[in-house]
Amino acid sequence: AFASRLEPDKNPMLYLESAREILKEFPSVKFHLLGEGSLVNEINKFILDNNLSGNINFTFHNNPPEMFKETLIFVSLQTGSNYPSQSVLEAMACGNAIVASNAGDTNLFVDDSNGILVELNVDSIVRAIKKLIADVSAAKILGLQAAKFAKANHTIGKVSEYYLDLINSVID
Repeated sequence: AFASRLEPDKNPMLYLESAREILKEFPSVKFHLLGEGSLVNEINKFILDNNLSGNINFTFHNNPPEMFKETLIFVSLQTGSNYPSQSVLEAMACGNAIVASNAGDTNLFVDDSNGILVELNVDSIVRAIKKLIADVSAAKILGLQAAKFAKANHTIGKVSEYYLDLINSVID
C-alpha cells in the first residue's frame, strides 16, 4: 500500500513505476494507492496506459488503516523526511513491513528491524519490495516488529518531545 497526498514530493509516480516492474515477476500482487492531489490525472493515465487496472487499486479512503490491516507492505517515498508520517505510523501499527525513502529523520522509526530504507529510484524500491514479497515470513516478522515499535515509541509524550526538540534547535 501507498497512501499520501498525491503530490510530486511524495513520489506516487515512482511507486507506480516500481509496481509495474514488480508485476512482471509477481503478476498476482495487488497494489493499493490511496490519496488525492494534483497528480490524480497523471496517475489514472499511467495505470490505463500500462494496463495496470487489475493490479492497482487507486482510490481515496477515509480510513486508511482499514486497508492497512489487509496489506503486508507499506511504501512511503517522500523526498523529505518521513518522520513522523501519520500514514507510516498507522501502517506500522497495523503490522505492515515498511519500505521508506532514506531521507531526513526517517531512520528514527524505520530501520532493518521493521522495514527497509531505500533510495528514491526504481531499482532500489523494486529490490526492497521484491525481497519482502519473496519472503512473506520475513515481511510478517518486520510487520510485527513495526507494530511493537509504533506502540512503544509513538506516544503523545514522545512525539511532543520530538517537536519541542525541533523547535528548540531552531530557536538556539
